[in-house]
Amino acid sequence: MPCSVESASLEPKFGNKFIAGGEDMWVRVFEFHTGEEIGCNKGHHGPVHCVRFSPGGESYASGSEDGTVRIWQTGPVSHEDNESVSGNGPSGKVKAVAEEVTRKIEGFHINREGKTGEKATDA
Repeated sequence: MPCSVESASLEPKFGNKFIAGGEDMWVRVFEFHTGEEIGCNKGHHGPVHCVRFSPGGESYASGSEDGTVRIWQTGPVSHEDNESVSGNGPSGKVKAVAEEVTRKIEGFHINREGKTGEKATDA
């Protein structure tokens, strides 16, 4: 591993890759059987403390000390999705990002239908 890992998650559908986040602020994608790095994403401005794949493996979320949660898509982005992607992330990679947090997020869940739910309280 190129850095110290804080969190890792195995792709649930095929189990052929895993993601890892850590102190270097990158989220890295590895081939499960060889350990070879097959991709990485940069977008956080602080250590990445939590990463999780969605149940179908089509996306994953990363949470950072910088106060942001980013949702990354693992495959190609359709044209409709591209129009709503934030301009400050890698084109076609970030599905959603919260840059300004006014309430504390206590939990985050991506269900099988791809809808998200959160429980928030005042910070």
